[in-house]
Parts: sequence; C-alpha cells; structure tokens
Amino acid sequence: MVLATAGFMLFFWSIYDGIISYVTPIIMENRGLTNTEIGLLISFSAIFGAVFDILISKYFRFSHFLRYFIFVFIICLSYPLLLWSNSNFFGYLFIMALWGLTYDFINFGIYDLVARVSQKSQHTYNISLIGGFKSAGYLLGPLIIAFLISSWTLNLVSVSFTYLFLSIALTLYVVLFSLSSTKEFFEPLPYERKSINWSIERQLWRQFGHLLFPVLAFNCVFFIFEATFWTLGPIFSQQFPDLKYFSFLFMGVYIFPSLFVIRFAQKITSRFGKKHTAYVSLIISSVFLLPFSISTSPYLLLVMVFFSTIFATLAWSAIGGAFVDYVAESDFYDSEIIGLKDFSANLGYVIGPTLAGVLSDIYGIRTAFTIIGLVCIIIVICLLFTTPRHIKIPS
Repeated sequence: MVLATAGFMLFFWSIYDGIISYVTPIIMENRGLTNTEIGLLISFSAIFGAVFDILISKYFRFSHFLRYFIFVFIICLSYPLLLWSNSNFFGYLFIMALWGLTYDFINFGIYDLVARVSQKSQHTYNISLIGGFKSAGYLLGPLIIAFLISSWTLNLVSVSFTYLFLSIALTLYVVLFSLSSTKEFFEPLPYERKSINWSIERQLWRQFGHLLFPVLAFNCVFFIFEATFWTLGPIFSQQFPDLKYFSFLFMGVYIFPSLFVIRFAQKITSRFGKKHTAYVSLIISSVFLLPFSISTSPYLLLVMVFFSTIFATLAWSAIGGAFVDYVAESDFYDSEIIGLKDFSANLGYVIGPTLAGVLSDIYGIRTAFTIIGLVCIIIVICLLFTTPRHIKIPS
C-alpha cells in the first residue's frame, strides 16, 4: 500500500515535472537564449545538485523518504512562477539551482523507500514499478502541455496548469504520511551511526567511488544520453510546424515504452545480470540515434526514438536495481552510495546539456543526436569489458 501510494504520488508529480521539463527550454529560447546558453543553464542545475549530493550524505544521514519528498513540494510550489517571470540569464541560474535540488530529493527518497519496503529480489521490479509510474506521468505531461501550446499558446495560464497536478500529488503525500509515519516505517535503520567529519566523509566517497567507478561511469553516460533528449527534444519537436501534433508525439514516443518495459525487465536482469543488461541495452539504444543525421522523414525519426527508448528504459531499470542492491548490502554506507549515484547522474546532466547545446549550435540538432549516440556506444563498450562481474560492498 505504501509503495502504491508513493507510485501514484510520483505519477502526478511527474506530470507536473514533465510539463516543466518540456516548457523550460522553450521559454528560454523564446527569451532569446541560444541552445548553448540553454544547455549551460540546465547543466548548472546538475552542478548545484552534484554539490548538494555531498551535503545530503553528511547532513541528511538516515533521513526518511517522507522528509525528502516534502522538500520537493516546497521547491515545486515556487518554480513555475519564477520560471515564467524571469528574463535574466543570472536569474535563470538561481531557478535552475532550485530545479536541481528537486531531483536530488526525489532520487534519495525513491531509493530510501524501495530499499526499506521490499526484499532484495524485488528491488529491480520495484524500481521499475516506480519508474513506470513516473514514466506515465512524464508521458502525459509533455502531451498535455504540447496540446495546449498547439491548440492555444504558451502563456502563464498554461504554465500555471501544472499546479493542478502538483496539488493532487501533495494530497497523496498526506496519505503516504499517514500510512508510513508509524515507528515501523519511520525508523530509518535498525542501527545508529555517529556523525562523522568531512575528512572521513571524503575518504568514504573516495573509497566507494573507486569501488563503484564502472557503474558510476555508466550512470553518468546514461544521463548524458537522457539529458540530450530533454534538452534538445522539446526544441527539435517545434521544427515541424506542418505536422501539428509532432511536437508532443516526439517526446511521447520517447517516454511511452517505459509503461510496458517493466513487464519483462526483471526476467531479463535475472537471466543476464543487472549490469550486463544495462550496458548492452544502452549500446543498442544508442545505435538507433546514429541515423538521425541522415534521416529526412519525421515519421522514421519517431520510430527510431521509440525503439531507442525501449532499450534505454531497460538500461535504466537494470542499473537502478543494481544500485538498490548496493544500498541494501551496504548497511552503514547507504547515504554515500546514493550520493555517488546521484553525483554521477548530475555529472551526466552537466555534460549532456552543454555538449548537446554546443553540438546543435555548430552542427544542427540531428547531427548532435548522432554524435552523442556514437560517444555513448564507444564508452559503454569499454565499460562492458572492464567492469567486474561482481562488486562486493563492505558492510
């Protein structure tokens, strides 16, 4: 019941965030910013988030997913109005910093929730289940706002429409709080660990960073891939004015496969292993980006995005399950592992938007997709042959 409630809460939050993610680069472009500037701004949100990962590891130790989620709602209440009312580059820096914080709190909350309420054998499934709820929201969000833009216009009223879904998510948070605020759920861990100083914290990050380097590097590459779509996708989808509904179909086919990949993700990872499944899936997913620079048919582009997303979603589910395993095995060091995982994701969101923005300004958006796909293939193939089969987490 707790997991289902959290899933529906994240579903409506993801509709909110899907709308925000879609309109943010469009609003920035409408205010006169270049793709490179937009990429740098989105990257800044990840830079701020990466720094904040370290602070969470130290000051939010043994926190509870309820605490993480309430910070998300506090930030999200102010974000849409700040985004719309600003027209200054440096003002966007502050807004992007706030946006970066929400993903840190969401990710810490999800991993804390899944690790606490499910057995290890169910981690991949439950991560995929939560991902399915989020993906459904991210599917509907861009579709809703793209329909409003194509039928109406992008204005403050349409942007403020996000508050409807945020209020539903907040209501479900109250339900989640009532279900999981008992001592059984609220005790973060059955043991205590004293506060540690920055020197020891730095040593722990270095130790686990070295131990988990291959999967952290893969996580970074995956989010470079992901950030490319969310940076360039909304802008690219506006380049086919003759196809009225292409603007939301493009992002829609990128997200839709997440709704059914969950059905077979656990079976595949059980047979081939989580890391191996993740690596091979992202390689296949990136291959579908290679023809982007030469394809002239918008419908063929939709097909390539669709199949690319199937394997990208499988990669995300598999590597997410692996990280939850590490958290469950780590005992005292869950915050460091989640922090490193989020740090690597934020690093991907630093590199991805900036690289995508620069490449698209120089070579065009289609060629940018192709180049980033090729880079992902090369790096992940190297990781595939260098990652240890088993990574032992000290307890």
